Amino acid sequence: MEEEGIIIKLSGINAYIKAAKSGACNKCSTKDACESLNETEILVEAENTIGAMVGDKVAFTANTGAILRAGAMVYLLPLIAFIVGVVIGQVYSDMISEKLNADLVSAIIGFILLLATYLALYYYNKKSGNRNAPTPKIIRIIGHETKTVVIKGS
Repeated sequence: MEEEGIIIKLSGINAYIKAAKSGACNKCSTKDACESLNETEILVEAENTIGAMVGDKVAFTANTGAILRAGAMVYLLPLIAFIVGVVIGQVYSDMISEKLNADLVSAIIGFILLLATYLALYYYNKKSGNRNAPTPKIIRIIGHETKTVVIKGS
């Protein structure tokens, strides 16, 4: 999703953009990169690889590839682990326990692999910190915001 705002501060490769808060803010996957200024505005930290300067009106967007990877890791990987666990349980249920029902063994192994995957993702996320988080990126400069100063007197 593309948004617009005005750069108010630069810090290294990042720029801080004052932007209007939209209804999509609550659903945005990069909302952790934003800070609420008031009811209508947010401060967004975005990667500034195009050399925009303070006062520039810019368009910024989130890295959709990173968002898709994060979604796959959170939803697809645990689902695959669960299915693999169920299949392993069905195939090897006789070797694991002859007294237990094959479906019960499959469900138990599926849930064990599901839990193991969520724990692995939790520790991976904790270890990597915010470095793998999808961060907004400035994609183009729209213009420069100028303010007119009126000097009274003289």
